[in-house]
Order: sequence, then C-alpha cells, then structure tokens
Amino acid sequence: MSSRLTVAGVGSFLSCDDAIGLRLVEAYGRQPLPDGVATQSWENADALTLADNLLESGQPLLLVDCADMGLAAGSWRLFPADEAGFRCRTDALSTHGLGVAEALAIARELGWGEAMYLFGIQPFDLSPGPVLSGRMQAGFAGLVRALCESVGQILSSRFAESARRQISNGA
Repeated sequence: MSSRLTVAGVGSFLSCDDAIGLRLVEAYGRQPLPDGVATQSWENADALTLADNLLESGQPLLLVDCADMGLAAGSWRLFPADEAGFRCRTDALSTHGLGVAEALAIARELGWGEAMYLFGIQPFDLSPGPVLSGRMQAGFAGLVRALCESVGQILSSRFAESARRQISNGA
C-alpha cells in the first residue's frame, strides 16, 4: 500500500532541542499509525539532501522540525509549507547555510508538487548535547499528542479549511 502521508523528522541528535523533530517522529512511529501513513527520519540532512528526499517521496509530507518562529519556547505550530513565510537566501552560492526553505524551493523547481505541512516546535536550547533540554523533555508527551492530532487533521478534509487560520498552541 502506498502512503498518502509521510511524517518525516528532521534535525540532529547532537544539538539538544534540534533533535525534537527526530524524537517526536520516533515516538509517533512506535504507535499504531493510521492507514497510509509512513514515518521517516532525516537526520543531519542538508538542503540538497532534503530536496532529494522530497523528490523521492512522491506523496504529501508532514515535516517535523524545531523552528525559530518567535514563539514561546516549547510552543508548536502546524501550517502548510506554502504559508510558512519562508525566505530563501539568494546571496549564498554554496550548500552550506541552506535550510528547509531552500530545500522546498529546489524540490518545487525540480517538479515536486505534493502538499507539504510543517509541524514546528520552538526550541529551548540548541547548544551541543546528545539529549533534549529538560524543559523540552517535560513537554514531550504533550508534543506527541499534538503531532498525532495534527496528522489526523491533515488526513481529514477539515484541515484544508482550517489551514488558512494557522493552527497553533502556546506552551
């Protein structure tokens, strides 16, 4: 059975809360998944690798990642990637320093036309370290529940209507 949604965690296990997307998708994948939902971990992926992963996926995607959204640390937000307000960097000619915005732009330019949603989590701590910050760990169970609910919303027809209003929750 092909997936109708891939839930992909992005980040690094070497930088405290930057691993939150990977950790959430790991926890989500240990539960019974809705029909047609698959999980993947894209650890330490640069923009070109992310673009390649998008092109290979061939289906709608929910990207789970820590994101600096100017919210209170530990807050999360779900939104369609096209409404994320990404700004691509045009002053860089190398792959270094490119992020999700550039990966999405590259994949779109190369023909990837699937729906993409972002589940962003505002980090507490991005310093080097192999574990989530204590405050992120304290809110982890609530973030897993929020991710489960978000997948349900994406799979339902109601999400298309509510996406324009941005679904958010402050921690």
